[in-house]
Amino acid sequence: RRKGEKEWELVKPFAAPADELDAGDLVSQLRDAGAESFVEDQAADLARYGLDRPVLTVQVQVKGVTQGVRFGKVLPDGKVYAARVDDSEVTLVPKATFEGIDRKASTADLRGSKLVTFAGDRITYLEVKNSHGTMTLQKTSAGWEFVNPSDPKKKKVKSEEVQVIIDKLTLGG
Repeated sequence: RRKGEKEWELVKPFAAPADELDAGDLVSQLRDAGAESFVEDQAADLARYGLDRPVLTVQVQVKGVTQGVRFGKVLPDGKVYAARVDDSEVTLVPKATFEGIDRKASTADLRGSKLVTFAGDRITYLEVKNSHGTMTLQKTSAGWEFVNPSDPKKKKVKSEEVQVIIDKLTLGG
């Protein structure tokens, strides 16, 4: 589900932040997907195409209107039967279309990998604890400084080094 201008969140099978690039890519692939050929306009037997029990169904909601695509059997040449949800018109789509959407549609791929979710430029305090001890930093108008350093002359910190730590946390890197 879209959670803002760019943000996405997983709703099922559990609630979690979603990776905005992967979610956007999935939506783009679905939006750009097209039929390679038309097989049957009013298919009476969707089971023949594997569309009675699709291997993949993708649905989107745009301004309250739900649209979706079902993907059925894969043919020996790699093409895949597809039909719109609630429609009996059967089409064939390229294997690459199906695989691109199927690959992006996994919870593991869509789940956000950021360790923390906040704007890095709004951080004003940072504490790092490791085997060497605890390092506490505070952002001031002059840049980053150690909080209560053992040597008051060594209060200044290289801001670019602090930014590396913040980037690794906020960018998932």
